Amino acid sequence: MRKTATSPRIAYDVIGNGGPRVLLVMGLGMRGKAWKPQLDDLGRDHSLAFFDHRGVGESEKPSLRRLSMDALADDVFRVLDELEWDRVHVVGVSMGGMVAQEVVLRSPSRFRSLSLFATHPGGPFGWIPTVRGLGHALAAVFSPRARRDERFARLLYTDEFLFALEPQRRRRYVEPSGNLTTDFGVLLAHAGAVRRFDSRQRLHALGLPTLIGRPAKDLLVPPSGSDALASLITGARLVRFDDAGHSITSQCVAAVNEALRTHIGEAEQRE
Repeated sequence: MRKTATSPRIAYDVIGNGGPRVLLVMGLGMRGKAWKPQLDDLGRDHSLAFFDHRGVGESEKPSLRRLSMDALADDVFRVLDELEWDRVHVVGVSMGGMVAQEVVLRSPSRFRSLSLFATHPGGPFGWIPTVRGLGHALAAVFSPRARRDERFARLLYTDEFLFALEPQRRRRYVEPSGNLTTDFGVLLAHAGAVRRFDSRQRLHALGLPTLIGRPAKDLLVPPSGSDALASLITGARLVRFDDAGHSITSQCVAAVNEALRTHIGEAEQRE
């Protein structure tokens, strides 16, 4: 991966040979390559940029004391500056959706559209997972290594989805893939940025075409977060994924990619 010239040095890459420029922002502790289901498909007719958050993957790990969403947004702008990209579409999932909100609110003229999946606008209680989600999260952290991956998978995907898969395919979702950092300090720092985030009083001024993907069975970010975004962003389009868990971008690949391709295409036509 390429790296920004300025510190903390952020690792990023681009795939695709033309078409609309799209920046993909991944969630808490996750590497940018976790966007693979979108890179493989949308990369055929879009130019897609993705990156590792600070402290994750190939990106530099600076001091993460009291990390803010503002600092994570700074990293996004440095990646865009290095690419010399302007007027781009931005897509964020989970924490990446909060980073995406921050960048478009700070510089709306630089973006053509916004897409948010499995995320929320923050606030005092917006970051709190469901009771079942909290149980799976604690179990994933404190379970013996042999059971940790299974618990983590059940936090990200629905049981119906996981247990309907044939064993060999199911292992692809359960076994560690190298996409999630194992640095507990980084995870805590990212979680702190999520906990302090609050865009609720600012979203009314957002004029971008906005797509909101609502996974109805999300245990980590309650679906009410998507409902709140839809009520706060004027003209936002809410798309419901009734069978999806938190990892919507890898569970509902075809539907998510179709929604993104349509949304980005319509935003391009408007301009």
